[in-house]
Amino acid sequence: MKAITLWQPWASLIAAGVKRYETRSWAPPAALIGQRIAIHAAKRPVELERLSVELIAALSRLSWDELPLTLGGVVCTAVLAGAYRLGAPGHDADFITIAEARPGSFPLQLVHEDIYGDYSFGRWAWLLVQVQPFATPIRAKGMQRIWEWKEGENS
Repeated sequence: MKAITLWQPWASLIAAGVKRYETRSWAPPAALIGQRIAIHAAKRPVELERLSVELIAALSRLSWDELPLTLGGVVCTAVLAGAYRLGAPGHDADFITIAEARPGSFPLQLVHEDIYGDYSFGRWAWLLVQVQPFATPIRAKGMQRIWEWKEGENS
């Protein structure tokens, strides 16, 4: 199964069903649209200065039981339903227009902006659905970009 590594708390926010989009400067391979991928939490913790005041406030409202901040493990799998290059803000300030969608993406007109991603013009929003969290994260090394994860192989 293909996998992607994210810093915490973003990996666990996906596992908890709070974060619907992963935002990146690059598009996923078109072959991944509609496929289940593994969401891996990086081994190193994020620097605190990368967390916005809004994100820290939102995290404080979540139960830590809902949001295990495991490092170095696959926390869930999800179906990559679509990938959308972001355009200009929509008429409603919480929505961003879509400039381009990867072939096979779920049809959307707008992407709902939240505090969990960077929705800047030209970036990509990856829509993650059918999230299946693991009760216990599975240890794995992780890598940058897209990588191959074989469940049961500890790293």
